[in-house]
Amino acid sequence: MAVPRVGQIVATTLKALTPTLADNIHVGTRTLKVLMTKPDFRREMRGGEHIELPIAWKRNTNSKWQGWSDNYSIAAQDQFDSATFEWRLITSTVQITKEMEVKNKGRAKVLDLVKLLKDKMLEDMGMDMNAALFNSGSDANAPAGTGAIILTTGTYGGIARSGNTWWQGVVDSTAEVLTVTDMDAVWNSASANRTAPNWLVTTRTLLQ
Repeated sequence: MAVPRVGQIVATTLKALTPTLADNIHVGTRTLKVLMTKPDFRREMRGGEHIELPIAWKRNTNSKWQGWSDNYSIAAQDQFDSATFEWRLITSTVQITKEMEVKNKGRAKVLDLVKLLKDKMLEDMGMDMNAALFNSGSDANAPAGTGAIILTTGTYGGIARSGNTWWQGVVDSTAEVLTVTDMDAVWNSASANRTAPNWLVTTRTLLQ
């Protein structure tokens, strides 16, 4: 008697396939998802050779308390500058054959393969964008992330940090257990007037 190829249970019973895809890889986009909820994180730009970011880097030093007959200070003030950033582009593709499209139809289509491929492509791009948030500038095609922004030396946005303390990052490299006091100190050091950090970054080791 010939041995069955798959057996009667497999031949007569459908697989217990869940209608949703279990995601076991996209766990590294938490930072991006949190920042996407902040209203000032995204800004639509339309064209331009590069991106210019106007910066107020110096206060007006003409203000002072004075007597009724004292002279006003009218010294010229150079208070504004501009940082320059290049455009960065991220792309991706998905591939589906006609055979795959034909087979994934009708009652046999429990999950929409085309939609799954598209959704997963967007999630994968999200992982790349999340990683770019921490990029140190080593990838010339990716935007400079926090790894480059927080430096105290070198050039960022076309502006040299040397001699410009207002353009230098605030970093606490002390090798110690992370505490709320440490985070408060860095937060206060990086805050000025109406501006303050809207997120703090540390390592997994320090967080534990």
